[in-house]
Amino acid sequence: ERLATTVLALTPGRRGANDLLRRLRESEPPVIGRIEQDRVYLDPRTVLPGEDDVLLEAVRAALA
Repeated sequence: ERLATTVLALTPGRRGANDLLRRLRESEPPVIGRIEQDRVYLDPRTVLPGEDDVLLEAVRAALA
């Protein structure tokens, strides 16, 4: 069974999706996503209320 959702798709640039996902998983707290067609997908349903800023900072750091 599938649940309808909206996801955040990140295009990793020259480093590639595997490197971006590794950086996200190594962040504190770890950010877990999946790779499809060389993009990293994050599902906001997995983010607790009030942790949006933590997620955004982890994404910014991983993309830097």
